[in-house]
Amino acid sequence: MRTRVLWLCVAIGLLITVPPAAAKRPPRPIVASHGVRVKAGYVGQCPRRDRDCAIPDVFATTKPVPVHPGGSLRINTKRRVRRLRLDLDCPHHRLKPLNERNWLFKLPDDGCTIGELLLTYRRLEVTYTFSVERHEHCRLADSETIARNDVVRIFSHPVPAEEGPDPSYPGHAFVACRFGSGDALFIGRNQCLDAYYGCDFLEHVALAEEKVAYVTGRYSGRYGPDRYSALRVLDTATWQVEREITMQEGLDGAAKREFTAVALKANGSVAWILDRVDYTGAGNSQTYEVWKSDGAGMVLLDSDPEIDPASLLLDGSTLTWTRAGEPRSATLN
Repeated sequence: MRTRVLWLCVAIGLLITVPPAAAKRPPRPIVASHGVRVKAGYVGQCPRRDRDCAIPDVFATTKPVPVHPGGSLRINTKRRVRRLRLDLDCPHHRLKPLNERNWLFKLPDDGCTIGELLLTYRRLEVTYTFSVERHEHCRLADSETIARNDVVRIFSHPVPAEEGPDPSYPGHAFVACRFGSGDALFIGRNQCLDAYYGCDFLEHVALAEEKVAYVTGRYSGRYGPDRYSALRVLDTATWQVEREITMQEGLDGAAKREFTAVALKANGSVAWILDRVDYTGAGNSQTYEVWKSDGAGMVLLDSDPEIDPASLLLDGSTLTWTRAGEPRSATLN
């Protein structure tokens, strides 16, 4: 399923003025946002051995950089610069530099039309000018953002009864959309039918660069516990599901199998907490389990009724969760 949606694009035209005697090659910064990278390019070239040749005073690039309200603009100067300032005619603020070469700016609102990026490299001052345009990508009307980063937006939108996956019942469709291309894929729905058919659901969405993790499935209480769910890791670069972990209630003593938290790494490795209830001769036994799936395969990390079901966090490659009020950790490769 493909959709047309709305974003902002930064089309960059780069200008520089340098005295011939001071002519040295300035840094050619990379401006990136939402999966698109644009590198400043020379219009002309100076002869290699002509030190008095002035750098061409026009820089240009034809590929726009998408930025939408609430999004970010990432700048890589490629070299360490003494000073960097971004001037826009719309609200924005600079976050703490990621390092001496990488800078991140947030644009909380709409309304940008023009701006300047000023760099001081050694004794060379360089000015890059750019303009902002609107484009229709990943901004479907009546949609609600579930999760997003600089590459992907996950959103839901209402589906009227006459247009729903089942024409008799309204619901919400969930879509993964890449800002860079506008390519989109239907990944699931929240739609409750009658007591006989049960409900479809999608929950626990997590993003890591181009990867998306989410839990989708169906449940019904007509004949007792009956819930099928699948944790999927989707690569939006190829639109292929890289990992899928499935759970089924009502079979082999499984009274409950429900994902309660999900953590995702940019390489597609994933971890989760499972709420597990089993039938026993003395009644039901309940526990929470912490699992991971990475290069080592699928591994059980912890199991205890006192694990906090919503405590799973990922920082770099370190997974953390809470058991009986105490923090525990493991590595997600």
